[in-house]
Amino acid sequence: MAGKNEEGKSGVFCSKTQIIIAIIIAIVLIVAVGVIAGVVSRSGSAASQPTTATTTTATTTAKPTTPPPKYSQLNSVRLPTNVIPLNYTFTLDIDMTKLTYDGNNVIRFQVTSPTNVIIVHADGITMKSAPKVATDSGFTSTLAVSDYGQYHKNSFYYIGMQNNLAAGIYYIQFIYTAKLSTDLNGLYKYQYTRASDRAVVWGVASQCEDFYARRIIPCFDEPAMKATFTATVIIPNNYTTLSNMPTTSITDSAGNKKTYSYQPTVVMSSYLLAFTVDDFESVEARTSKNTLVRVFSRKSIKNDGMYALGAAINITEFFENLLDVPYPLAKQDHVSVPRFDSGAMENWGLILYREELLSYNRFLSSTSTKERIVAIVAHELAHMWFGNWVTMTWWNHLWLNEGFATYFAAYSASFYEPSMNLMAQFTTDDLQIGFISDASPNSHPIVPPAQYGPFFDRITYQKGGSILRMLRDHMGHDDFINGIKAYLQQYRYGNAYTEQLFSIMTSTINNRVNVTDFIGCWIYQMGYPLITVKRGTAANTAVLSQVRYLANKDLDPNAESATSPYKQTCGYKWNVPVKYIIGTEPNSVRKTFMSKSGADVTINWPANTWIKVNAEQMGFYRVMYDDAGWAALATALQTDHTQFSKTDIASLLDDAWPFARADRVSFTVPLSLTKYMTKETSYLPWFIANIYFRTMGRRLSGRKSYQDYAQYHLKIVSPPSDILGMMDMGGDIEKEARNEILEAACGLGYAPCLMNASMMFQKFMEDPVNNNIPGAIRDVVFNYGIANGGVKEWDFLFKMYKESLSIADRARMLFALGQSRDDWILKRFMTYAMDPTKISPSFTVTVFSYVSLNPVGKYLAWDYVREKKSYFMQRFRSTRPIIRTVTRYFNNQFRLNQVQQFFTSNPESGAVATAFENAITATIQFNINYISKYENILSTWFKQNMA
Repeated sequence: MAGKNEEGKSGVFCSKTQIIIAIIIAIVLIVAVGVIAGVVSRSGSAASQPTTATTTTATTTAKPTTPPPKYSQLNSVRLPTNVIPLNYTFTLDIDMTKLTYDGNNVIRFQVTSPTNVIIVHADGITMKSAPKVATDSGFTSTLAVSDYGQYHKNSFYYIGMQNNLAAGIYYIQFIYTAKLSTDLNGLYKYQYTRASDRAVVWGVASQCEDFYARRIIPCFDEPAMKATFTATVIIPNNYTTLSNMPTTSITDSAGNKKTYSYQPTVVMSSYLLAFTVDDFESVEARTSKNTLVRVFSRKSIKNDGMYALGAAINITEFFENLLDVPYPLAKQDHVSVPRFDSGAMENWGLILYREELLSYNRFLSSTSTKERIVAIVAHELAHMWFGNWVTMTWWNHLWLNEGFATYFAAYSASFYEPSMNLMAQFTTDDLQIGFISDASPNSHPIVPPAQYGPFFDRITYQKGGSILRMLRDHMGHDDFINGIKAYLQQYRYGNAYTEQLFSIMTSTINNRVNVTDFIGCWIYQMGYPLITVKRGTAANTAVLSQVRYLANKDLDPNAESATSPYKQTCGYKWNVPVKYIIGTEPNSVRKTFMSKSGADVTINWPANTWIKVNAEQMGFYRVMYDDAGWAALATALQTDHTQFSKTDIASLLDDAWPFARADRVSFTVPLSLTKYMTKETSYLPWFIANIYFRTMGRRLSGRKSYQDYAQYHLKIVSPPSDILGMMDMGGDIEKEARNEILEAACGLGYAPCLMNASMMFQKFMEDPVNNNIPGAIRDVVFNYGIANGGVKEWDFLFKMYKESLSIADRARMLFALGQSRDDWILKRFMTYAMDPTKISPSFTVTVFSYVSLNPVGKYLAWDYVREKKSYFMQRFRSTRPIIRTVTRYFNNQFRLNQVQQFFTSNPESGAVATAFENAITATIQFNINYISKYENILSTWFKQNMA
């Protein structure tokens, strides 16, 4: 998973360039203000109030009612625990013409103590008849129901009984209908283009996590309410359908339909329920334990699933051997869905992905695409054990699913693709992401109190995975894995919470490490430490101290945030395992330990040499040195950068740049660390350096100082650009380095880079088949073939964009089309983005974003938004979101006044509009302050270091 901007990284959905842009858009606003939104769950709610989400595509006939007082259970957001589901046997009859479905669901459930009400979740479905309750599955012995109805506040459907149900086994039947949704949740419809005749056809897929199974069947939609599911699906006979389990039969039905009956699932949570309806085809193979593994996709790209198939088989076998738990199902399907909201979803037996994250074409796909595929397949397969086999008890313990999957994805994939160096990239792709979000006073603990969450965010995923990496390093591999094995055996097919994990890990290794004591502060307390390294008063020593790190250095690190519901549990101190290297013995890693008591630690540090703390960035903390310490590190890099691992160099850069932005150090500190980079051809250091340089360049754009910046950046990037060249050679990590370096060199106007890109693009135009551009350099060639070309080149690529059926290739083409240096072409591009016959409406904002990042389009996009304000008001009911997108790098008072005047002349009411306006103006003001504060310092340094 890759992509990082100055403040962070995220995602596996697009090219790395596109990810960087997407995160820049999001994080600049977060830096400016926190007023638009806090951390939100996948369902869009910051607290555990899943029922506030509504379905826009289906309604129920029941109106909200105030239930009788005797049903006080309805007032709780959690289901009663004395009614437990055992099995769902249901039929879904899907109409692909009306885009609706009828459902018939029988739930076998157990009552553990007397109750007069049954409560299930249901949302967006219309009951066609009264529910029936019986003591037998045939409903020959029905029980009297007194009342029933919807309690919308908590998405509950209740059935009041005339007489109490005693402890025992019962059955309840719901007969209902619903529309296929349009918001990519529940059972939803989408369209895709069929290659054979280019017809646009309907497909169906599902997304049940976190609170959407209730849209498909009435159910006990909580992770601890596990049961088995026996599904039957009826569809038109020109489609096929998949669900979690293999079929038991496929029979013809009336009305040119087929009925697919499926085996009962293993015991699992409702959020893992899954379905697809389409006409896809698959490639398949079997694991060494004979599990059938298939990768489904549109027929035209069927063979693009071969790489994912190989990864899935090998990584499944890796986990089986590592954890001593066989994959428990007979089949494992992976489906590339043309429209899918999340990156992927780990449904047991039917894993769904965004199409571009499962499709690898060796002629078209980039190296980063290949990396993302293996990483996301590994992530979803990790869930087969961490999340499916053992599930968190409640959503505030989501990290037991997602933190584990994040870490073990990188760990397992690194064995399958060792050339990708994925464990080293974990620091840049995951750990440093967690740093960004957790440096805010409005962060949250990995495990918040039960009333908060779920948080599908960087704290849960990236910080959670990083803490596991640190824990494994501290415990040792064998103890760590043995503890995990014991956890998986103890809670198999069940649920667990975090303390149960820690307890069983501790007991399994005979208390060699008290896992709760060691790691508890990292899990239950938000934030992380800044370790400060200073020379000790005694000779040849250093003193290490810790304090909570906040991005805003002016905030009190020990103070509780007035706006945060989360309080410290350890005084904002942590148990910190410290690994470090020193210049006299750079190949020898030393260790010490800092206690959560907060006491300083003294270590050996010989005079006249450097020290690098947090070797391999194994710990989840930042490190600050004094001026002499930073200078010694910069000198050591220039003298012999091979003394340091690439991970250590990347971590130095990623600490120093945020420190400079926060005025903890001068900008000369991170810049001095880059002086050696004329000799650097490796991916990780350049990935980090280019992120910060890119953002700096955008903030300086339009100023004289920009040329000083560009000349220095070009000075250090051109030598490695010459070494690597515009070619498709080397292993995966070398190809990633080449793309990273060439993108920077061409973007800065390096003539040899631009000439090669233009030449390759021209040949490609002449014969796209025989002069195909390799995927590893395709982004660079497209971007600068367009930037250096004119309307002929642009029209050629736009035609290819329209005709291509590859989602990934279309994404890179769309970005490249925004690189034209002709303003009229860019204006036409934006016009196309508002015409659904030219460009899908889902990419309108994307196009304006790309244009605004182009130096020619920076103000052009803003002018065009103002000109077309009625379009944005009509379509989005507000101009503020698109203005936020196109103005994020404005950096002068004239433009700020212009934006404020637009707000005055075109007022929009409501708190959301006000929040956007505040965020927009704060971002521009931030950029203005940046220029005022740093421009002279930066310009002077660049000029001094051009010799």
